[in-house]
Amino acid sequence: KWRAAVPQRKATGMGSRRWFTTETILLTAGLLLLGYLLGEVILLVFAAILLAVGLDGLARVIAARSRVSRGWALTRASFRQVDTG
Repeated sequence: KWRAAVPQRKATGMGSRRWFTTETILLTAGLLLLGYLLGEVILLVFAAILLAVGLDGLARVIAARSRVSRGWALTRASFRQVDTG
């Protein structure tokens, strides 16, 4: 039987390893699409956390100066934010 000679490629060095596989490209594209679609939600969550940290800091100051519990100070701080707007 006659067989065609198929050249065999040796796995040597960096040339044998592919840097971008199909799975890597699809995973990256999927993560970018997910980030694009959820961008506004992520921004809204970040703004909520930022507002919560600011209100907590203001509540600590109010609680320390007026000797009320932190819960009542947080209530006062949240109304204070609304009143000054």
